[in-house]
Amino acid sequence: MKKPLFLLAIVFILAGGFVVGIALRLVMDEINAKKEYWLGKGEITYTSAVDPELKDRWNKLLVENRKNMTIASEMYGDARTGVCEMRISNATGSQLACTVTLIRDATGELMYQSKLIDPGYYIENAKLAVDFRAGYYPATAVWTFYQVGGDDIIGEMANKVVVILEE
Repeated sequence: MKKPLFLLAIVFILAGGFVVGIALRLVMDEINAKKEYWLGKGEITYTSAVDPELKDRWNKLLVENRKNMTIASEMYGDARTGVCEMRISNATGSQLACTVTLIRDATGELMYQSKLIDPGYYIENAKLAVDFRAGYYPATAVWTFYQVGGDDIIGEMANKVVVILEE
C-alpha cells in the first residue's frame, strides 16, 4: 500500500515541477519579448545609411536616446471626445527628434499619429485618429527617430501600451 502512494507522490511532484517550469518559461518569454520589442535589439528597422560605420553610429545613438523618450504605459481617455492622456515626452537631453504612432494590436488600425516632437517637448493630451467605444485597447507605440532639423530617418523602436477609454 505504501509503494503506490509513494509512486503517486512522485508523479504529483514531477507534474508540479513540469507545470511550474512551463509557467516560468512563459513569464520569461513575455519579459524578453517586451524587452526586445522596446530595445529593437539595438537594430535600425530601416535607414538610408548604407555605410556600416554610419549604421553602427546611428544604432548607438538610438540606444543612448532611448532613455530620453517616455510615454504613458496606460493611456486613459474619454470615449465621447476621443481625447486621451498620452504623456509622450522627448526629453531635453535627447539628440533626436521623433514622431509617435499608436497602432491598435487587434486590428492594426492607426489610433494616433503625432507630428514631429523636438528635444525638450512633450504631448500631454491628444485626440485619437478614430472614434472608439469605451473599452480597453492594447496598442503598440512606434517611435520614429530623425536627426534634429533633418528628414533622414535614423530608425524606429517600439513599446506596448494600453489605451483605456471610459464614458
